[in-house]
Amino acid sequence: MTIDIERAVLCSVLEADFLNSDKRIKDIELRGGMFTDKFHKLMVNAINRLKELKEPINTDFLRLRFMQANKWQLDYDAKLIEIIAHQPIATYDLFNSYYQQLRKNEAKYISI
Repeated sequence: MTIDIERAVLCSVLEADFLNSDKRIKDIELRGGMFTDKFHKLMVNAINRLKELKEPINTDFLRLRFMQANKWQLDYDAKLIEIIAHQPIATYDLFNSYYQQLRKNEAKYISI
C-alpha cells in the first residue's frame, strides 16, 4: 500500500506540468525519509536538486540529467515507468491527503 502512495505522489509531481495540476503540488517539500523504496528516495533527491537549480521538473528532464551525468542504469527505466504509469493526482486536496500519509510513515520510522 505504501509503495502505491509513494508512486502516486511521485507521479503527481513529475507529471504535474502535463496534467495542468494545481501548482502547489510541485512546490510541496519531499524528503527521502518519507519514502521506503530506494529508487523513490533517489527520485526525491533528484527532484529536490532540480528545484534548487530551478530546472524543469518532469520525467524527461530528470532522466536526461541522470544520463548526462552517466548515473542512469538500465533498470531505472522500468522503475520510472512504474511511477509514471501510476494514477497521478491533479487536485491539491487529494494530493495532500496522500502526502500526509507519507509524513505519518516518516514519523513512524523516526520514532522506532
